[in-house]
Amino acid sequence: MHDHPGGVVVVITGGHLRFTDPSGNVQEVFSKTGESRWFPAFRHRVENLGDTPYNAVYIGIKSKTSMAQTVPANGPQTDAQVKALITTYLLASGQ
Repeated sequence: MHDHPGGVVVVITGGHLRFTDPSGNVQEVFSKTGESRWFPAFRHRVENLGDTPYNAVYIGIKSKTSMAQTVPANGPQTDAQVKALITTYLLASGQ
């Protein structure tokens, strides 16, 4: 098990994954190369169920204040919104 702050995952190489939360709830996910998704803060274990390596970049947002200013309460809904969020966050952090 490990933790992530709320953030965005950007998939480099897609895969078939199984997420298990601390209560034992299981969710299988198929991710596609180039896809991005918003996730709230969460604790989980993840397993790669595929035959090839899964590669992704997780961009954790550590400040709820900066998130409240850039993301609707229910999170971004499209890849365009996720890209806009990342751009806004990077510009705000001076990177």
